Amino acid sequence: MAGEAKLHKTAEADMDALVLFCMEILESVPDIVSALKLISERTSDFFELDDFVYVEHDGDKIDILYQWSAVDKHDFAEKMCESGVYDWKRLMHLARPDGSIACTKNDYEKAQMGDSRAALVVLSSSVRDFTGSIVFTDRKISRDWDSIRSTLVRIANQIFYKLRMLKKEEEIQKAWDRKLNYDSLTELAVYNKLIMEVSEYIERSGVGKLACIYADFSGFQYYNEVYGYEMGDNILKRFAKTLKERYGMDSLFSRLSSDNFAGFVRGWEFEELVSDYKQLATSFTEECNKEYPLTNLVLATGIYEVCEQDSSVAAMIDNANEARKKCKEQTAETMVRIYTEDLRQELENVRMINSNILKGLKNKEFHAYLQPKVSLKSGKIEGAEALVRWIRQDGTRVMPDQFINIAEQNGYITKIDFAVLEQVLEYLEAAADDGEEVVPVSVNFSRRNNEFEDFVPHVLERLDAHNVSHELIEAEVTESMYMADLSKVDNNMRKLREQGVEVSVDDFGSGYSSLNILAKVSADTVKLDRMFLNNANKDERGLTVIQYLTKMLKRLGFTVIAEGVETEEQLKWMRMADCDLVQGYYYAKPMSIPEFRVFLKDFNATARSMDSE
Repeated sequence: MAGEAKLHKTAEADMDALVLFCMEILESVPDIVSALKLISERTSDFFELDDFVYVEHDGDKIDILYQWSAVDKHDFAEKMCESGVYDWKRLMHLARPDGSIACTKNDYEKAQMGDSRAALVVLSSSVRDFTGSIVFTDRKISRDWDSIRSTLVRIANQIFYKLRMLKKEEEIQKAWDRKLNYDSLTELAVYNKLIMEVSEYIERSGVGKLACIYADFSGFQYYNEVYGYEMGDNILKRFAKTLKERYGMDSLFSRLSSDNFAGFVRGWEFEELVSDYKQLATSFTEECNKEYPLTNLVLATGIYEVCEQDSSVAAMIDNANEARKKCKEQTAETMVRIYTEDLRQELENVRMINSNILKGLKNKEFHAYLQPKVSLKSGKIEGAEALVRWIRQDGTRVMPDQFINIAEQNGYITKIDFAVLEQVLEYLEAAADDGEEVVPVSVNFSRRNNEFEDFVPHVLERLDAHNVSHELIEAEVTESMYMADLSKVDNNMRKLREQGVEVSVDDFGSGYSSLNILAKVSADTVKLDRMFLNNANKDERGLTVIQYLTKMLKRLGFTVIAEGVETEEQLKWMRMADCDLVQGYYYAKPMSIPEFRVFLKDFNATARSMDSE
């Protein structure tokens, strides 16, 4: 008896060690399949078992997720998958409290256990929120499982707990993946997901019949203000649903941000896709505008036909977006633009200029050219405007309309502005040292300068560094700058005026709110937009407008300049309108600073001699 008890304790200790081994494997081996292989091999070897099968079951549906056999014979597992072999509902009723059921060929023939003579099924009944089973078999004998049942149940439950934890982690990971990869409002892919999926598709299938669509709603902010953000969200969800329903599995779309959408559609002839999308967009916006008549929603869309030479999915989206931006040049009824070769060339030119601007600044290729302002009262030059000219090192010139807007967009315009200011200050300092006559020079400052807190201090610091009187520099800003951010712009201009720097408003009259800002701006001079001069060319009413506008501006304390004067007749009209100064080709084109120094001296000398006569 003592010997049997000792053997029993030894066996129990060995089985406890086996359970501990299985536990350590489940904790230390990151790959669950590898862990199950080690456990099934050790357990089957320890107990001389032949099969280890893990299944998950939902009603009558059986999924074998892992199987191991000592003789690489899986007939038992295959039989388990056949309909009616295992009645899992009945097994659950037959199971002991620990979830185990012992089966033999004699007492459970319906199992059709192949070569197996006995099986122990352990259900996951003790593990909440988990439905699975592990089946151990013996192909050699119809064994009694009682002596090892508890150990196998413990091992099985360890596996169940580990699998449940992994499944929970997988569910959490899927939820996080969903949150990270899909927009919660529209359920469309996010940008990175779109890039990844389309890249993988192209790698597998190529780019045949693939097109990129980029769309956003024009005036959507106004819609939100009128109808509320909840209704705005509904519009976005409806549009996403419309895209998915129309293009289905042949498409993948993304809400990039706010009301911006991008996506890819495959399998369509390009012209047919463009036509179909136009109908979709028109129908969608007409329906929305009918339901919500207080606004006018318009879809601005760019479409790009993907080609073999395209380097990246992001570049394809950029191309469609560039085409979309061109919709602003079209009417509301035709807000779909195709990316064409002409547009590609235009963008290539933009990229080239973008890359060359900084190089041009380093090489000092941006030059200040001065155009005189002539007083209609004295006939002398009493001021000048500094205009930038880009002259490349090879002597080629880049016209201002080719680079100013681009420099505005990339922010280099502020460096260009201060490069011009620096050259003007160097001229004024040198001319004063040489005893030459000097006149105030207006320097254009872009709206982008107002983004920097040190803009005004920087201007004043440069004036003082060159020992130039503040009254000799005039800060020239456009009317549109005031209307874009009246408070910030006017605050900066007021600070400059307090330090003796005069302020000029350029292009006055080009906007729709010109008269409204007159009483609010801190400025000394108003420069009339050349539109007024063109209107004066047409009829007497145009001249009358200039006369009364000039009179009003002067009553408000502004000095009035007319620019664009090119003919004797136009000069006469500006005299009749009582403008203070004129600027234009009638007197002189913009010229280099050395040329201006000579021109100023000669012109004013002539004016003085004529005045003395």
